[in-house]
Amino acid sequence: MTPATDPFLQDASVTLTCSFDCNYLEPALVTLKTLLPYKKLVKKICLLFLPPSDPDSARVLQARRVLSNAVQAFKLGEKLEVLEVNNRLPDFKVHHFSNAILFKALVPEALPNESLILNIDAGCIIGGGFPDFLTGMLSAAKDNTRWSVGAFLSPADGMLPQNLPKGSSFYPNAQLLLFHTPRYQSSRVSERLSEGYVSYSQQLELAEQELLSLILSDSEFLSFPFSEEIYLDDLATFVYSQPQEIDSERLRTCIYYKNTGGCKPWKIWNLNPNKRIYLEHRSEIESILDPDSNRFIQENRISAYDNDVLTVNLLAFERSLIPQSFAKRDNPASDTAPS
Repeated sequence: MTPATDPFLQDASVTLTCSFDCNYLEPALVTLKTLLPYKKLVKKICLLFLPPSDPDSARVLQARRVLSNAVQAFKLGEKLEVLEVNNRLPDFKVHHFSNAILFKALVPEALPNESLILNIDAGCIIGGGFPDFLTGMLSAAKDNTRWSVGAFLSPADGMLPQNLPKGSSFYPNAQLLLFHTPRYQSSRVSERLSEGYVSYSQQLELAEQELLSLILSDSEFLSFPFSEEIYLDDLATFVYSQPQEIDSERLRTCIYYKNTGGCKPWKIWNLNPNKRIYLEHRSEIESILDPDSNRFIQENRISAYDNDVLTVNLLAFERSLIPQSFAKRDNPASDTAPS
């Protein structure tokens, strides 16, 4: 017997989205830049901008200007859409959360008429394996008639904080999230996520991933193929060991390359040389970002919100000075004036 397929998706094409706030506008545009070679494979690309509570602040006005420049520079016409999303979530600060992080799981609210939405995390560098991934993902989506949210899945055992109740047996990687919008709506996923946040916000550590694992059943998840073809690189490891050398072939053929953790590649104080991968792509859109005119871009490159992350990089900075210190010790005359 031929397996059942989802008739709703037989002719559906994917809408790509990237949701972000002012702090992640730059990496969102870097991700968009790396998506350009694959624009013909998707229906359209939507940038979803979540402004802060004050919509007329200098940061927001500058962000709107950067987005306007991006639309003109990328020349995608109707293929590229920029939406300013109504930020209905209250502002909050728990761990490293932001409204934009939670909104990744709520994207279908902004695009209720798009049947199939793939949200890509800001900062992902899209690689040559992306077309094959799209083909495999769509095939899996059509062969499963129950799923609402797709992701790269891991076993949930040991992933959730101990004080949270047991949910699904799966734990999603939220760097790519696929939404079956009609089923997402009919299953009240958005409302369930909001209710879960109200109930468990103080216990969460990685908000959107843990919430999805808590509120979705196993059958509501779609497992992405080719999980071994994503390339994750935590730049914080530079503190404890030498940075892992970039595998150029893997970088070329991966689905995407992503710097995980709190040591972001756009931070000036990040000393890991592997951040050059991100910076090489950013250099091609620096005129769009125009940090001299748009001060919030420059401020975000300098800022450090997490003391642990800052301490980690200061330790790396101190270690980088050790050879210089030994050189001075071996040649003390270099520090003193001749008598």
